[in-house]
Amino acid sequence: VWFLKARGEGANWIMTRRTTIALIAFLAVNVVSVHYSGLSSMMEMAGQWYIYLIFYFIIISNINSTDEFVKTVWALVLSGMFIVYYGIYAVAYELPSAIGGRAGAYGVYENHNDYTYMIILIFPFIINLMKTTGSRLLRLVLLAFALSCVAGVFMSLSRGGMIALVASLFFIFRTSKRSFIMTALVAIFAVGAIGYQWQKRDENQSGNYSYQDSKGSRLELWKAAGEMVKKHPLLGIGSKRFDEYAKDYYEISHDNRGKNAHNTYVEVLATTGIAGFIAFIFFIYHTGKAVLAKKAGGEAFGADDEKLSIMAQAVALSFLGILVRSLFNSKTHDWSLYMLAAFSVAYVKLKAEERSAKAVEASG
Repeated sequence: VWFLKARGEGANWIMTRRTTIALIAFLAVNVVSVHYSGLSSMMEMAGQWYIYLIFYFIIISNINSTDEFVKTVWALVLSGMFIVYYGIYAVAYELPSAIGGRAGAYGVYENHNDYTYMIILIFPFIINLMKTTGSRLLRLVLLAFALSCVAGVFMSLSRGGMIALVASLFFIFRTSKRSFIMTALVAIFAVGAIGYQWQKRDENQSGNYSYQDSKGSRLELWKAAGEMVKKHPLLGIGSKRFDEYAKDYYEISHDNRGKNAHNTYVEVLATTGIAGFIAFIFFIYHTGKAVLAKKAGGEAFGADDEKLSIMAQAVALSFLGILVRSLFNSKTHDWSLYMLAAFSVAYVKLKAEERSAKAVEASG
């Protein structure tokens, strides 16, 4: 509270952003969605969700120049690479966190699928940071980071992670000067990489959990989600309660009990209903619009400051990659979307300041 008051007008400006309004609405619906369990459950849920809003405010408030934006991105990349290298280390030394020999770290990145979220988040920033530095050494370090991210996805044996990585590469190379050639190379890589990941995952599971099994399990979970929406259309069955109640809405095989919906959008709809889904979609829409729209209020990559444009491009590319990743796993509580939302609003703020400075200069 002291921090936000100290920021004064800055906090007020953030509050008026449509991204902020949509985020607050989404978090509020998550809290209200467990109303049937009483006030204590709502308070507990508020305690789990409010930190994302504070995180969002602090990130935006601390980015007041392009240099601060770049420094914040470096902080994200360096901390993210710690997670990436830990996952690789866990596989190499057969640590317990590498469950089944698949790369994973700890906390929200312990699961091999969740582990790839960090990689998809930071990968475009690593690529774009290469454009902002003239140091050959730093470029080599960033290249090593990028290759390690690719290795991390392969070592995770995550099918959804590999699809998201391929999508990220596609989005990244579509922005290059030789986009046609690079897109063709990505297509060739995609065929080999996805095929490799499917085969290695089947081998890793010793034939006990094939792609067909995975497909069948997701259909079970999605049918359960459909029943939840039918019976609780407005607010769903309660935030973060899909894994607990799925078996009550559809016949879930033993191995799938206790699992999430394996699709972020499906789980949002099932757990927070139409109200939460609409708020979530608006949150995504306004986050993306800030860095992807071509018209006023967006003008993606159109800042006069070249570094700022490069950072905006990285935000857009990372955002698209995370949206694809969210199709194959459910992590509404992952930090990625909230970090990218903060970055997109910070970009709008800096772009507005740039325009204001130009207007003042032009007037006199």
